[in-house]
Amino acid sequence: MINSAYYGEDGNQVFITFWQTAEAIAVNRTTGAVTFVAQDLGGCPHTLRPVGKVHYLTDTSAGRVIQYNSKLQPLVEIDFTDCPLPANAAPDGPEWVQNTHPIGDDLLATIDFRRNRVVVWNFEQRLYTVYPVSDEWVLQSLKRLHPSSLDALQLQYLPLSTSL
Repeated sequence: MINSAYYGEDGNQVFITFWQTAEAIAVNRTTGAVTFVAQDLGGCPHTLRPVGKVHYLTDTSAGRVIQYNSKLQPLVEIDFTDCPLPANAAPDGPEWVQNTHPIGDDLLATIDFRRNRVVVWNFEQRLYTVYPVSDEWVLQSLKRLHPSSLDALQLQYLPLSTSL
């Protein structure tokens, strides 16, 4: 079962994650060639997303995000499993890092269900901030709204900056 599919920056590649097989692949749309990016992930991977010149893979039940270079070679693993748990969390509960999405200039948002939070971060600057999320919410993804959408909703636009 396909869990996510995203076009690459140039539109020539499609990045796909598979829920049951815990794999991530890249498919060249012109040639049909398939490149395995990751196999034997922790399970239930979400989002292999191109962000500028790198890619981010959310390895959901392993509680990590893996950064890949433009040639789809792993560079860095961002491990959420050592982060403190909320007071009401079962110590033996499963990890569940739902998704990682770009939300602004050099900013990513990672949904960490296990810790009832969204982590907004800038990898290059090594900065982050945390926003708590109610454990009653089932947050799947985040997306920055276009200013015209904010106007239609009568919300004030508050731009994100990389100086968290």
